[in-house]
Amino acid sequence: MARKLAPGESRAVFGRSWWKTISDQELPTSAFPRSIANIVKAGNHTPVLVVASPDYILAMEDDLLAARDVMRSSEQLIVISNGPRLKSSRIINNVIPVDERARSCVSGSLQGLNARVAHKLVRGIKVGPICYSKLRERYDVMMKDAKKPARTHGETMTDDQVIEYIHAELEVDSNVKQTRLLQKLRKSGRSCEQKRFRGLFIIVKKG
Repeated sequence: MARKLAPGESRAVFGRSWWKTISDQELPTSAFPRSIANIVKAGNHTPVLVVASPDYILAMEDDLLAARDVMRSSEQLIVISNGPRLKSSRIINNVIPVDERARSCVSGSLQGLNARVAHKLVRGIKVGPICYSKLRERYDVMMKDAKKPARTHGETMTDDQVIEYIHAELEVDSNVKQTRLLQKLRKSGRSCEQKRFRGLFIIVKKG
C-alpha cells in the first residue's frame, strides 16, 4: 500500500507508518509472517541480521524492538547500517555502524557497502551461530587501520558534453540505466554530479 508524504510529516514518522501498514496487512494467499517480530517467533528464535539504509532501519525500529524483546538474547539482533544517522535510535546497541572507511576493506562504491560489509563479516564466522558481539568484534578489528578513501576528481563535463555522451550510449543500448551510464562515465576519468546527470538523462530520454 503506497501513500505520499503528508505536508509537515517527517520522513521518520512516514517510514514507521508505512512499515506498520505493510507488516500488519494480511495476505489471503500467504501464511508467512509479515513482521520481523513474527518471523522471530515462527523461526525458533534464531538470530536476525538486518542490512539496510538508515531510512529503512528507522522505519522498522518498532518492529525490530518487538523482535528483540522475544529473542532469547538481545545479542541475536544484528543491524548493519550507516551509523551516524542511527546514533539516537533505540536500537543503537545492536547496530554495527558502517562508514565510508569500510570501502578500503571491501572495495567498491558506497552503493551496496552495507551488504558487502555484512558478507565479509558473516563469511568469517567458522564456529557457532552469529551474534552481535561476535560480528562487532570482527568489524572493529577490520576497521582498526582503515582509512577514508581518497576522493578522485575527474574532468568535469558541460551539460552539452553529458547530453552528447548519453545520446551516444543510448544508441548502443536504448534500455541502459542512468546509474550504469554514470558509473561508466566516471570510470573513464570524467565527472558529473549525480543529480545533474539524472536530470539530463531524463531530458534525453523524453526527447
